[in-house]
Amino acid sequence: MSRKVDGLRTIAVLNQKGGVGKTTTAVNL
Repeated sequence: MSRKVDGLRTIAVLNQKGGVGKTTTAVNL
């Protein structure tokens, strides 16, 4: 569970810094 929470936090931070960039990365993956 801890890893999952950390991952969600990382995604949240990335969304705050640049939601568009995160979306592009998700599409590339």
